[in-house]
Amino acid sequence: MQNNHTDEAANKTAPRSTEVSRRRALGSLATVGSLAIAGCSSLPQLGGVEPQWVREFDDASGASPPVVTADHVLVGAQDKAFYALDTESGNTQFRYETGGPIEAAPTAAGESGPYFVHSTDGDLYAVDTDGRLQ
Repeated sequence: MQNNHTDEAANKTAPRSTEVSRRRALGSLATVGSLAIAGCSSLPQLGGVEPQWVREFDDASGASPPVVTADHVLVGAQDKAFYALDTESGNTQFRYETGGPIEAAPTAAGESGPYFVHSTDGDLYAVDTDGRLQ
């Protein structure tokens, strides 16, 4: 026999706080980056923050969490490509094709690169700030 009893405490929601922890804010940025590539938006969850720019990729169904440097927003995508987007405009600075979808966040060794990205093809790619394999 199925128990149809509902716990009233489980249905209550906690009051919303206007303060956001650094961990939650960074996690939200990763979520926004992933969903923006999929063509969705989770901005209401961030409390009305307006994006500086939005970039969508038609061939990607998902993306890695983004990494930000002084000049680039780095993101890997399910379309097997590693992208460096201009931080100011969102324009593609380079696109580097790997052998498989990218699910893990890229890493920047420093502001002047190189950038490292792991693809599901099993390879770790080192790419300079101009998008050339090192």
